[in-house]
Amino acid sequence: MTVDRIERVAASVRDEAFESLGRLVEINSFSGNGRGLALAGNFLAETAARHSLAFQKIPVARGAAHASHLFYDGTSGQNVPFCGIIGHFDTVHPPDSPFQKIHDTGDRLVGPGVLDMKSGVLAALYSLVAAKSITGHSALPVKAIFNCDEETGSTDSRALIEQEMKGAQAAFIFEGRRASDNALVTARKGILMGWMEVSGVAAHAGEEPEKGANAIVEAAYKITAMDRLTDRDAGITVTTGKIAGGKVANQIPDFCRSEIDIRFRTPVDEKRLTQRVQEIMLQTRIARCTTSFELMCARPPFVRTDAVAALKKEYMSVAAKLDLSYGEREAGGGRLEGAAA
Repeated sequence: MTVDRIERVAASVRDEAFESLGRLVEINSFSGNGRGLALAGNFLAETAARHSLAFQKIPVARGAAHASHLFYDGTSGQNVPFCGIIGHFDTVHPPDSPFQKIHDTGDRLVGPGVLDMKSGVLAALYSLVAAKSITGHSALPVKAIFNCDEETGSTDSRALIEQEMKGAQAAFIFEGRRASDNALVTARKGILMGWMEVSGVAAHAGEEPEKGANAIVEAAYKITAMDRLTDRDAGITVTTGKIAGGKVANQIPDFCRSEIDIRFRTPVDEKRLTQRVQEIMLQTRIARCTTSFELMCARPPFVRTDAVAALKKEYMSVAAKLDLSYGEREAGGGRLEGAAA
């Protein structure tokens, strides 16, 4: 396989790829727009079919009606070594958003989902097209999944991804990030998310405050205790990003609720932090207050193992032959429904 041949094949599909990007970007595929997701999925499947790549449609079970994930299995179900490709074609822009069209600014394309991640999905698709052409093989040792619920946490597609990508020799995510300066992401923090709700006893703040039990103060003890778990050198951050409590200013508040977001690097950190949060929740400083809480792993960490380092080295070697260079970085986490990245 020569560099010249790769470049010739890439050039042969370049115009089609950019035309496909323009058409795909202007199909509204907001995570909650089932019909738009169906149109986007159909467009991708039809584009692939024109190049003899058969993507199976997997209907969404929990999520937008009419929508489907797309799955390509070049192994034909055989137990052979394979690589994985994962991408998503849903976006965060609803149908009534004014941001619907693609624009060419001269040095970049701007539009809903261009970066996150319709260009990545099409780059992956046309990479498969190029690989078939260059190798002359009708089947490729690759499995690819394009899901349509990533922006809401991949709640429906996660089981599909875990099942089909199990045993992959390597997996590649074709999502670019402007802030990464084109660096490869070789590690990503895990996310623990949850909530805490403290119940107290309401009382008039002026007439009989002694009869009350301040739920906000009890919550404050717990929030500051959790905050002390933050260790930036270890890549651990504990954040209470949303809090609500009380009814009026002159009443001892009888409730307080807060949201919890914890980022961490390793499974060992996850286990330790989960235990420490449980211990904090069981400690009561304000008599007659009670606390309920929930904490779950929304994203396991992607740890930079020796195998990841070896894959990165091989990746860089191939990139150098194509006169490309990349840096390396760790990502702080992922986007979840109702949460920032």
